[in-house]
Amino acid sequence: MRVLFLGTPEFGKVILSHLLGSDHEVVGVVTQPPRPRGRGLQVVDPPAAQLARESGIPVFQPEKLRVRSVREELAALGADIFVTAAFGRILRPKLFQTPPRGSWNVHTSLLPKHRGAAPAVSAILAGDLWTGVSVFQLDEGMDTGPLIAQRMTPIGPQETSGQLTERLADLGGQLLVESLTAEERESLPRRPQLEALATHSRLLTKEDGRVRWNRSAVQVDRQVRAVTPWPGGFSFLDGVRVRIHALEPCDEIPRDAVPGTVLSIDESQNSGSLAPGSGVVVACGRGAVRLTELQREGKKRQDALDWARGVRLQIGQRFDA
Repeated sequence: MRVLFLGTPEFGKVILSHLLGSDHEVVGVVTQPPRPRGRGLQVVDPPAAQLARESGIPVFQPEKLRVRSVREELAALGADIFVTAAFGRILRPKLFQTPPRGSWNVHTSLLPKHRGAAPAVSAILAGDLWTGVSVFQLDEGMDTGPLIAQRMTPIGPQETSGQLTERLADLGGQLLVESLTAEERESLPRRPQLEALATHSRLLTKEDGRVRWNRSAVQVDRQVRAVTPWPGGFSFLDGVRVRIHALEPCDEIPRDAVPGTVLSIDESQNSGSLAPGSGVVVACGRGAVRLTELQREGKKRQDALDWARGVRLQIGQRFDA
């Protein structure tokens, strides 16, 4: 199959790497244009574009896709099929209907569940035990097209959205290549999505990282894992922002403690690192969580006990709700 790939970030790069390692021919790669990044605001090529250039694949980075000349340029590549994965733009029918086999998308959920921009985040927030990847045919809706293939995977009890997305990218790349190979032999069946089962995810904002201590310990744990690595879980202690990198629900049951209150500081250590059960225990609306890795604003990331010593944390102090 001759494939035109449309994808931009690291997720797209992983999918592209699977295509490049297969028997299918990538005739071109379309990404978002380079954007300023980092503190120095240096203009950097997206990960998928970097991989394509290293592999000698033509790269296209148009500011606008609706321009007729752009559509004609991409059509001239003679692709059998277009494949999108975290491209970052909505394709219009004039474009996605261009190739003879249509256009496919790789999505990180078991559609129709968690359509939209942040499916891994939504799966963790919802407490799903399982998620997966879907390959589907593009249509005019948002992740509504007929399903071609799906594959399931469990969500780890301590897995963050970043870690989950990395695994799903690899799984999605494998499933895509297998599906393209099968499609080349014989057109695969398309299954319509069941609208009654559809749910939707949204893009996160920075404020989504603020920990709401009045929620249950289970919900706080899900929230921090869902917003890691971006925007990252955070709270405030004595007016100073504290980044919460890792925590876990614990067995301690706070009695009449205001949510956000420090209940205990377990000093047990093992070879300089946190021993099981060590950390800073904080009350939630129901239950408590043990903070295990923290970072004070402007400082380095630390295990919770080193952080607690550095700020001279006292039992009874309270994180802002």
